[in-house]
Amino acid sequence: MAYLAMAIWSIFMLYLTRKHGFSRHDYLHYLGQWKLVLQGVDPWSTTNAYGPIHNLLAFAMPLSELAPKFIMAGSLLIANLMLFHQLIKTRDLYSILVYTIVVITNFQVVTIAFVYGLNDALVAAFVTVAVISRYHGRTLISGIFLGLAVLLKYYPIFLVPLFALDNGKFKLDTILSAALVVALGLLGTFLVWGDAFLAPMVFGSSRPPGLLSLLLALKYHPSLIGQDATELLIRTNTLFVIGVGFLSTLIFFRLRVHWLEASIVGLLMILTTYKTNHPQFYTPWIFLVAALPLVGTESAKNLFRYCLPFIMFLSIFSLIYYFYMGTLIFQVVRQSVGFLAFALSATAISASFFNFYRQHTRAEAQLSA
Repeated sequence: MAYLAMAIWSIFMLYLTRKHGFSRHDYLHYLGQWKLVLQGVDPWSTTNAYGPIHNLLAFAMPLSELAPKFIMAGSLLIANLMLFHQLIKTRDLYSILVYTIVVITNFQVVTIAFVYGLNDALVAAFVTVAVISRYHGRTLISGIFLGLAVLLKYYPIFLVPLFALDNGKFKLDTILSAALVVALGLLGTFLVWGDAFLAPMVFGSSRPPGLLSLLLALKYHPSLIGQDATELLIRTNTLFVIGVGFLSTLIFFRLRVHWLEASIVGLLMILTTYKTNHPQFYTPWIFLVAALPLVGTESAKNLFRYCLPFIMFLSIFSLIYYFYMGTLIFQVVRQSVGFLAFALSATAISASFFNFYRQHTRAEAQLSA
């Protein structure tokens, strides 16, 4: 019965993929970028902020302009089915409850992946397969899929060392396989387009604050810390995000945090501090949270409770975005929603670190007893 329900949901998602076509959001920009690829023109000569795998989707366009969208949506549905199968195998009602709340009833998943057809859906597919591979101990395969995610959009690079965590050690094959995939992908890109693949990195560091960014909210309310201070934070954001990624990995390593829990909190920290903080970037994070029951510990259950308010916020915000985009209501929401997003994510992060530290202290006390 559970698999039948999943099949019906998947078919409905494919229906939404076809029904909504490419009438809204960034997919229209994708089409322009993919046409450049097919014409042999530099695809990064426009506002293309994506990696080389995004460009490869262009070769599906001769079939239909919707073909790349179906590839992305279909890939996520396959990865989602793999995750659902693993959760079903736990024979735990809690696992299905978490999955239903986080994925099935989440309006963000529906809109980002199937209505808008954003390439974060394919990132989420790669990351989900990486989770399942890592869960089964196939650390090399996990690294390969993380490498593919990085070649699509660069922010999943912060997940690589977190997936490699292994009780106070690092699984080097995860890091090396991801690095090899990225290196080969960039080498192939260089042979075709030269150093044009560097453009997204430069463009990404110069982009303005995104919808859920605290920095965008501060720009709308300059009296809080001053316009000069806000602009300084925006200019130095790239270095700050890199620092957050390095420091969080070091802390997770020292506290011996489980790789999936570390990946969830670590990615949330990166996205929270990244100035171009758009809702679609959280799509892979949502599927990481959905996989939490696979850990099967009280710590994982606590982490889900900490993340749940932010999960619900993303779903509600996507609902508002879908129905009220372009209206006065949305303009009002846009100006301050970054404060709420930051408060919810910062609360989840703080509670998680307290929980990790408490568990580490307890484990050390038991060892010394």
